[in-house]
Amino acid sequence: LSTIDFSANIDITKIRQLKLDDIRRSYFFVFFIITAFFGTGNIASINSFDPASVYCFLTVFNPFIMGGLMMWKVIIPFIIVMCTFETIQVATQLPSRSLFLIVLVISDVMALHFFFLVQDYGSWLDIGTSISHYVIVMSMAIFLMLLSVVTHLLTSKRLSLWNRSKMHFP
Repeated sequence: LSTIDFSANIDITKIRQLKLDDIRRSYFFVFFIITAFFGTGNIASINSFDPASVYCFLTVFNPFIMGGLMMWKVIIPFIIVMCTFETIQVATQLPSRSLFLIVLVISDVMALHFFFLVQDYGSWLDIGTSISHYVIVMSMAIFLMLLSVVTHLLTSKRLSLWNRSKMHFP
């Protein structure tokens, strides 16, 4: 991976067509995004918003800093999964958004499935759960598009954190 230049445009002659393995890659990407969504434990329900995980970083109660740390805790798994997905896309030399389009098709199929499972009868808990599943899947497609742009910026731009002429170690 150290020899791959993420910022370079892929040569047209090296671009290959989609294969059945690409659908498998996209499926596992959706699986890991959903795992990152529910694995953090703070997005799926407002009731599970527990600031206990940031108490080790703060000694006083400061809700804005605690909220920022909680957002970083929630966003970091998504960025890791998206950067890995971008790396796989560059390493397999696919066109610049073909795997992502397969992911959007998979999320649209999931949204259609949950749309037909929306209930308007029964207890309020059943109704709210069915609607929240549909809204989560629909907002996942929009969130993945925004996160794809952020990941493309993170993987294609070079950041200079310090001046190389003043390095103490060669």
